[in-house]
Amino acid sequence: MASSSRPARRKRKNQNKHEENEEPNDNAETPIDSSQNDSKKKKKKTTTMPPLVVFAHGAGAPSSSDWMIRWKGKLAKGLQAVEVVTFDYPYISGGKRGAPPKAEKLVDFHVDVVKKAVAKYPEHPLILVGKSMGSR
Repeated sequence: MASSSRPARRKRKNQNKHEENEEPNDNAETPIDSSQNDSKKKKKKTTTMPPLVVFAHGAGAPSSSDWMIRWKGKLAKGLQAVEVVTFDYPYISGGKRGAPPKAEKLVDFHVDVVKKAVAKYPEHPLILVGKSMGSR
């Protein structure tokens, strides 16, 4: 049975001979110690604030559905969010179970929810998340 390992690489004939004959170059540049320059620079500590997440539901299920609640928890934990805001579009909270309006009609409501959430946590980065229709 043949061995599957590769043969070792061979050295060039004159490789070691060339290295032995090299003389030090007095004109060579001395490497700069970058640690000296780094200590002079002031390092700013940037603290990242936890994100604010606004999470929109899909067309068929409200924010109180098991799926939304489960993912709200996963987002909060995984992103270490300051808050995960969920909400219901007016057509869901109105109690009617019909087809949702076109997404364009829901944009104003969505923007209002985002503005209120950002006003509560103004310095935090914002992440928008949505399920299916809620992600449009």
